[in-house]
Amino acid sequence: MLQNLRSILCGKRGHPTGCQVWLFFGGVTILKITLFVLAVSQGFARPFVGGNARAFYIPAAQHIIQSGQYNDRQTRGFSSMAPAYSYLLAGLLKATADNYLEIAVVIQMILDCLTAVLIVWLGRLISAPGVGAVAGFLWLLYPPEVLISTWITPEPLYTVLLVLSVTLLVVSVKKNNTRFALVSGLIMGVAALTRAASLLFAPYWGILVMMRRGRRLWKLALVVVVGVLLAVLPWTLRNALVLQDLILIQTGTGYVFWQGSLEELWDLKGKVSETAQSTFDEAEAEGIVKPTDQKMSSLDRWKLRVGLRNYRLRLEERPLSFIPFAAQKFFRLWYGIESANRLKQIGLGFFSLLVVPMGALQIIRWRKSAPHVFWVVAPLCIYFVLLHWITLPTVRYMIPVYPLFLLGSVQWVMSRFTNVSPTDVHLKSYTC
Repeated sequence: MLQNLRSILCGKRGHPTGCQVWLFFGGVTILKITLFVLAVSQGFARPFVGGNARAFYIPAAQHIIQSGQYNDRQTRGFSSMAPAYSYLLAGLLKATADNYLEIAVVIQMILDCLTAVLIVWLGRLISAPGVGAVAGFLWLLYPPEVLISTWITPEPLYTVLLVLSVTLLVVSVKKNNTRFALVSGLIMGVAALTRAASLLFAPYWGILVMMRRGRRLWKLALVVVVGVLLAVLPWTLRNALVLQDLILIQTGTGYVFWQGSLEELWDLKGKVSETAQSTFDEAEAEGIVKPTDQKMSSLDRWKLRVGLRNYRLRLEERPLSFIPFAAQKFFRLWYGIESANRLKQIGLGFFSLLVVPMGALQIIRWRKSAPHVFWVVAPLCIYFVLLHWITLPTVRYMIPVYPLFLLGSVQWVMSRFTNVSPTDVHLKSYTC
């Protein structure tokens, strides 16, 4: 079936042209948008507005319209989220107040189409554009991606920015080109302004490649870090001037670290339960006092300390529980959601099982077949796993790296169960 799909996407030549990709992916995206609009018009569906959208993204967008700025000292709480998505919503709200959420979903479906095109580009960088075309098409129909594109959430925007940054970084490594590295860093910085999860990837990657690959890539790593800083520091300076608070992009790291420190806090009910409140009360009784300066950074550091206390108590009182606790957190990365709906989690786990294990195996194989891709993609996937394993294990946070796992899994399957070789075109045909 995958081979037939590849033939449809790539034609007789065995690899897709830009026109073929845009026409096919564009057609699928238009069909998705049409079905969504029809479902909304008939009352069968509407954009999903979750807790973060209700509490932060939409109110912040309204505040931007009213005051011209993201937040001020009276609305410090908006600093819990990165600002870029609220600015997007504010633009849509100003343009059309009645249907701006529906338009946001349409834009997110278009962004998913761009992500699919970037998957094709990554396919070319592993010398397998036909595989990239199949993976890009499957991304457009991948149920978790389709579902999250209908949410009012920054993940679709963040995903396309992250994958674009990664793709450019792969090109810079392959060509040893600092200009591509600088643009990659700038885009990664913009992605961090959408969701700050990738903020520390650039220095982490720089240290890793300098340790493992010698000094050949140190200039690229430094340029990427500079690019990220150029994108992020203006917002940091703005926070210092407007809020009188040192916030690089957003707070919230301490909060998700606290939430991930106990099993009882992982879902929506748990984080507002008596157990949750007792962790704060007991911490204050031990001298870990809630700050009174009203700064979001101070509050976030306090929650981080409460989370560390929870881990310390586990180590002192039930050290053996760390093993099942860590295992549960790891597996929850691939199915966990805060609503704790069992049926949804089973479905998400199933679709992760179809992509992640085979994708991870193929990414490891790229160390020999495509080292320029491996030394970017593998560190990024490990970074995301470690970051959200340590903090709050939720599949929504892992979705931005799923296009990379999907590309790897499609190549793994096609190289084993079809007559397509791992490199399905001549290397000379697609040099970057």
